[in-house]
Amino acid sequence: MSTAALTKNALDPELTAIRLELEQVTASVRKLVESCDDKSWAWKPSAKRWSAAECVVHLNKTSEMALPLLRKAADKAKAENRQSRGPYRLDPIGRFILRFTEPPYRMKAPSPASYFPNGVEPRADVARKFEELQRQMIELVESVDGLALCEIKISWPVFVPIKYNMFASLKVFPAHQRRHLWQAEQVARRLLVNSSL
Repeated sequence: MSTAALTKNALDPELTAIRLELEQVTASVRKLVESCDDKSWAWKPSAKRWSAAECVVHLNKTSEMALPLLRKAADKAKAENRQSRGPYRLDPIGRFILRFTEPPYRMKAPSPASYFPNGVEPRADVARKFEELQRQMIELVESVDGLALCEIKISWPVFVPIKYNMFASLKVFPAHQRRHLWQAEQVARRLLVNSSL
């Protein structure tokens, strides 16, 4: 067995679960993109609702914001030798955010304007970018194994400033992706139903 395979297998179980969630979302986004034609990809239920395309573009924008924040926090923790072998736990705020985020969601929350999609982009381009960003996020998850993730706080610039620990931040990330993937699937399904009437 290669060194890379041994390292992958030795990853903390909680981080292994997060990596699996990210891989599953990647597969689901790939399936969504393949199931859409240009019309269903771009169709919006209303002027105020996002298309399937815009949902995935929003996820890409979120990843582009999150990765530098998480890397900076990880680099700081490594420089300060802040280590822990776990177990990793959600803090109270992170637990609430995770419960609030998972689909099907009970409450809507506004996204900051900087995370808004800039219209419809080609399916192949959006999917390629999503997969590359997911690859980077998975690499980050693997790289923070052994750090004191419950002590490292991340301040998230969302609709209101929220701070919760890095482990919770990593747990919430694929949940947020599932939330908007669910939204995208609902939009695509609604067009299919409307077209059949």
